[in-house]
Amino acid sequence: MELIKTEGYPNIRLKAEKLGFSVPNSVWILPKGFEQLKDTSAILYDADYDTVIKILRSNNIPYSLLDANTSFSKLQNNSFEILSLPLLVFTYEFLKENPEIIIQTIKVLADLLRRQSKPYTKENSPNVNLTIIKEEKPSSFKKYVYNGPESSFEKFLEYMKSVDENGKKRDS
Repeated sequence: MELIKTEGYPNIRLKAEKLGFSVPNSVWILPKGFEQLKDTSAILYDADYDTVIKILRSNNIPYSLLDANTSFSKLQNNSFEILSLPLLVFTYEFLKENPEIIIQTIKVLADLLRRQSKPYTKENSPNVNLTIIKEEKPSSFKKYVYNGPESSFEKFLEYMKSVDENGKKRDS
C-alpha cells in the first residue's frame, strides 16, 4: 500500500474566484470535495475541522475558512480514521512569508494524532488521511496525500521535509 502520493493539482485560485471566494494569506482550510463544488449551497466540511482550527489557533498558525458568511454542513466521521482532516492549502505568497509553515503544521497535526491514538497499539493503529495542496509557484499547485496508519505518519513529515529542502535548493 502506497502511503504517500503526489500529483499535480488544478488551479484552486480559479475555482475559488469562480465561486466568489478570495484566496487568503494563511493556511486555507477547504471543505470536502472542493474540487467538484458547483455552488456554495453544497459546502461540507469534515467533522474534525474545528479540532484542526483549535490546534492551529493554539499554535499561532494563521488559518482561514472559505468565508465567514458562508453556511456549511459538517460530515460526521463514521470511519476508522482517528480524525477526519480537512483539505489544507498553502499559497505561494504565504509560503514565501512563512517558509516553515507546512512543516510546522504537520508537526502540530502529528502531535495531535499521536495523543489521539494512545489507546491503540502499533499493529492496530488508526488510519489517517491528510491532503495538502501547495502552490509551488504562482498558479501552479501540487497535491500531497498521506493515507495510512498513524504509526507511520512520521514518514509523511520526513517526506515533506525533503520536498521542502529540495524546493529551497531549486529556488536558490
